[in-house]
Amino acid sequence: MSGGRPGLWPVRERFWAGIGAGLAVAEAGRAAGVSHETARQWFVKAGGVISNGPGPVSGRYLPVAGREEIALGRAAGRGWR
Repeated sequence: MSGGRPGLWPVRERFWAGIGAGLAVAEAGRAAGVSHETARQWFVKAGGVISNGPGPVSGRYLPVAGREEIALGRAAGRGWR
């Protein structure tokens, strides 16, 4: 996030910590000490999330090495299993 008063950073951090903990926007705003409208504006400006970076790997998806192995096998005429 950029802009805003430097003294506002801890307040925004409390707000986003509340969002990360599962609070609604209004509740996170109250916990951080800002109005519902300010909290809503922060949330909307950030696109609804504080970060779109990668999350933790769950193990649900096949790693790249496994995908490559399957691709090589398929190219050699073997089944994907």
